[in-house]
Amino acid sequence: MKWQYPKSRMYPEKNKLKKQEYNNLLKVGDIELPDPFAMGNGWLGEDQGMCKWLPVFQVHIAEFLLTGEQVKTDMTKRLISDYKEGKAYSYFTSKWLKEVFYHEISSSSIYCFLKSETTPSQSINNPSHKIWVCVEKKHWKSAYCTCFAG
Repeated sequence: MKWQYPKSRMYPEKNKLKKQEYNNLLKVGDIELPDPFAMGNGWLGEDQGMCKWLPVFQVHIAEFLLTGEQVKTDMTKRLISDYKEGKAYSYFTSKWLKEVFYHEISSSSIYCFLKSETTPSQSINNPSHKIWVCVEKKHWKSAYCTCFAG
């Protein structure tokens, strides 16, 4: 099933703006990346794909949160606070985050995608949020989540 950005008849201007913002996340410099939600084949599960992930440390996450243009300041503070309080690890051990998949985009691409789903922590009966991250060899380039906050 191909993922499509949800449409609403009530707020077409807002939906157009959100779609434009989403498409901007798929532009890295002069390169326009494919939509990871529309890429059907080539995803590797954790058992095969994890060896291809770049090493990620807390300093990398903090740098991304503090320098990312699309991240709001209040959200950044909350995420860093959650990390310091150990909530990130508890979310992981509680299986809020599902299996993480890897896609190389193409053999010549310097970028790759990681994607997963996560259970909404405040509404566990709602559908999972879909998440993706675009990664360059040593840098996080872009990320997205289908949750209301984006």
